Amino acid sequence: MASNSPLTFTGGHVFILDSPPVDIGQIMKGGFSGIKRNFTDTTTIASADNQETSIPTTIASGEFSFDTNFIPGDASQQELVTLRDSGALRNYKVALSDGSDWVFPAYVESADVVSLEIKKQVGLNVKLKLNGKAVYTPAA
Repeated sequence: MASNSPLTFTGGHVFILDSPPVDIGQIMKGGFSGIKRNFTDTTTIASADNQETSIPTTIASGEFSFDTNFIPGDASQQELVTLRDSGALRNYKVALSDGSDWVFPAYVESADVVSLEIKKQVGLNVKLKLNGKAVYTPAA
């Protein structure tokens, strides 16, 4: 049954859907961006009032980025760096607290250590470049 309540990203779960699936822990926040319609310019010298014109073409898949606490010995974080370096395509799942999820194919575009502040938790920012559509499945 679909809920009309806001969804929460409690505890944060992002999975690499290999065999077996890898749970990337310590997720602090995440989100999709850059999913947009592309357009091709169709402007000609005869365009009305010299205005630019265009037609819709493809949809840019965008990216999913997330921040996690950096844990040097964490196997899932080491796997993300390995996937970035190898350029391997994998399927990912973002699980929400109500049991709904998004599944999508993606490449690891970046995995950067960030937030190097005195007496603060060191962070890791990961960007996944989608290679196709993110499919949302509501909770059962």
